[in-house]
Amino acid sequence: MIKGNLGTKVYMVTLGGFDTHANQEEEHQTLLNSLSSAVKLFFDDLGATGQDQDVLAMTFSEFGRRAFENGSQGTDHGAAAPILFFGPALEDHGFVGTHPDLNALDANGSLTHHIDFRQIYATVMQEWLCIDPATVSQALLGETFDLVDLGFSCSSLGIDNPSPIATFSHTPIYDNDLVSIRITSVNTQHTVVKLFNILGQEVATLKNEILFAGVHTINVKNAANTRLHQGQYIYRISAGSSHYSRSIIVR
Repeated sequence: MIKGNLGTKVYMVTLGGFDTHANQEEEHQTLLNSLSSAVKLFFDDLGATGQDQDVLAMTFSEFGRRAFENGSQGTDHGAAAPILFFGPALEDHGFVGTHPDLNALDANGSLTHHIDFRQIYATVMQEWLCIDPATVSQALLGETFDLVDLGFSCSSLGIDNPSPIATFSHTPIYDNDLVSIRITSVNTQHTVVKLFNILGQEVATLKNEILFAGVHTINVKNAANTRLHQGQYIYRISAGSSHYSRSIIVR
C-alpha cells in the first residue's frame, strides 16, 4: 500500500505471542527472529524503490515483562518495556535513554521506566509526522511532554513550518444502512475520491470534480454506481496536491 501511494500516514500490523509466561527463552528467540526477518525484508523491498527513507517503523505493546523468572521458565506481566525503531532516517542513532537497573525494581518486581511512552508518541507525531505541537498536546489530552532525540526532526526532513490549522477534514458518516463521506474544506479545489477494497484494488471513483469551499457529503453506494458487497473498504481523497485516506464500512 505504501508503494502504491495510497496516502495513509500510519499503518499497524501485529505479531502475537509475546505474553511469555512459560518457556520464554525459546519462544522469545523465535519471535524476535521472525520480527527481525520481516523488518529487514520490508525495508529491503522499500529500498528497491527508494522509499525506505520515507518510512519509520516502531514497535509498541500494552505491557512489559517482569525482571525475574516466574518458576515456569517465563516472566509475568510487568510495567516498563522497550520500544524498537527501524529505518534509515534514524541514522544509526543507537540506544536512547538509560539502561534499566535490576537493583531498582518497583514493588511488583518490574523495571522502572525512564522515558514516558507519551514522550515517544509526541516525538513521532511532532518530529516525524510534523504535526503542530498544539495539536500533539491536544491528542495527548492537553498535556505537553519533552521530546526524545531519535535522530530526526521536521527540519532534517525538510519541513520547517508544519501548519497549525487544519484546512481539510474528512470522516465516514453512518446512518443505518446509509454510508457517506463528509468532506470539509476551506479551499475550492479539484477533488478526486476513489474507493478501494481491502486488497488495494480500485472499485469505483466516487467524485472527480471541482469542490467549492464548504461541506460536501458523498453517498458512497450511490456514487459508486456499481454493486458494493458489505464489508471494509478504503477511500482515498486527492485534493489539490494533498492525499488523504481512511477505512470505511459498507453495510
